[in-house]
Amino acid sequence: MILKRPIRYLIRIAGTLLCLLLLAWLGLAAYVMLNKATLLEKAKIAFRDRLGVEVRIGKLDVSFFRHFPNITARLSDVSLRDSAWQQHHHDLLKAADVFVSCNLFKSIFTRRVQVGEIDLEHGQVYFYTDTTGYSNTYLLRDRKPDTSGKSADPPDIGLSDIRWVMERQDKHKIFDLGIDRLKCGIGKDNRLLRLDINTSIRVNSLTFNTEKGSFVKGRRLSGRFLVEYNTGSKIIQFNGVKLMVDDHAFLFTGRFFPSVSPDPFFLKIEAENILYKQATALLTPNIQQKLDQYDIEATLMRTQSAATTLLDHMDGWQKVYADDIATIHVRKPGAVHTAEPVVRPVAN
Repeated sequence: MILKRPIRYLIRIAGTLLCLLLLAWLGLAAYVMLNKATLLEKAKIAFRDRLGVEVRIGKLDVSFFRHFPNITARLSDVSLRDSAWQQHHHDLLKAADVFVSCNLFKSIFTRRVQVGEIDLEHGQVYFYTDTTGYSNTYLLRDRKPDTSGKSADPPDIGLSDIRWVMERQDKHKIFDLGIDRLKCGIGKDNRLLRLDINTSIRVNSLTFNTEKGSFVKGRRLSGRFLVEYNTGSKIIQFNGVKLMVDDHAFLFTGRFFPSVSPDPFFLKIEAENILYKQATALLTPNIQQKLDQYDIEATLMRTQSAATTLLDHMDGWQKVYADDIATIHVRKPGAVHTAEPVVRPVAN
């Protein structure tokens, strides 16, 4: 009997809190519904103050159950243009729908609006830099940063049917990805952002030098992986990322230094049981053509390279020397140079 009374009190307290939260949710929903036009105008003004340019928004609707219990604003026909748009004609953002969800509980406890997730659907994101170094990405810099000392948690990002392009005319690079779907959860630890990405994309261009062509052009990449980004050093890195390239598994390890000029990078790619023709098809056209037109009789390569491991298991090749630095393979007598040599599986 003594135990039942505290339990009843706990149930009453929990029920009261739940009712208060429900009332707050209903009150916020009613306010948004009754003031859509005013809120839309305020959103445009806020964007203009922070970015310094006009943001075009067709209309504002409210979705109550897309990220329930969070309330989600749906912005339709959204476009964002920089001041030099008349010269290059690339909208930084153009989307049929942008969904911005407000994390209700965090907003109540912190007494400030906390964005939980931003979803872009059916559109294009285009980061453009011309030959002089001018870039439309200045729009991403906040002209009125938060000075309260309490930065909000970064929102999760979702993309659906989005073309993402980064064109660097000053460095002769262009990256063009057709994103069928992408979900990115973002965790923050001081200056380190951890990105948990689940995606399926098609590579239209992965060109590090426009004179030499694109890697993995026309291939589909899919998988779930982690990427780390240091907001202080600007270093991007990932380790042992497993991605499916079409139907074949690859492991990627890399480190990029985009803030350094010229921008160095480290990238290691590993694969097992891959045909020679499959491997060369992932390279730029000029490299692929050079590799396919010659009968290579011997190789001298770094011992730790992926290509060395590949030859260790490829029929028609024999390892004749190896140390910690270099490995030499020669073609076996009578071996025929074929477009698709057989690769033996790696022994367990």
